[in-house]
Amino acid sequence: MTLTEALTALDGKAVLDAEDALALRKILYGQGQPVTREEGDALFQLNADAGSLSPEWRALFIEAMTDYIVRQEDPVGYVGEAQTAWLIEAVSRRRRVREDEVEMLIHVVEAADQVPAVLSDFVLGLMRALVLGTIQHRRALSAADVARLR
Repeated sequence: MTLTEALTALDGKAVLDAEDALALRKILYGQGQPVTREEGDALFQLNADAGSLSPEWRALFIEAMTDYIVRQEDPVGYVGEAQTAWLIEAVSRRRRVREDEVEMLIHVVEAADQVPAVLSDFVLGLMRALVLGTIQHRRALSAADVARLR
């Protein structure tokens, strides 16, 4: 099964579970094929459309998107302007950014040797909004919130 076929088979699932993550992981990392822009879009959309994500799925999403953005194009480790524009657009499509998308963005910035300033600024802006929203809603920050800020 190809990555495109696997993503199509998962399309529309309300819950992406550990079994889905394992099956997709085998395809992503077992075949050694680069992820295309269309497949990256499909993975991002699949993740965004799901109502519930298992911890295994979240980990796969973060890892796969980081590999696609940071490690797939030359020079490896450097996020280019085109990848940055695509990533910001993908995250900004909906009115609400998901927590796993924020974690993925942080992981991309941490894993890369260099990212454009516009991506760093975008991630910092999201973090600021997340922290302010959390403080307004809960009146306190959790340990996970503090860890993200570091």
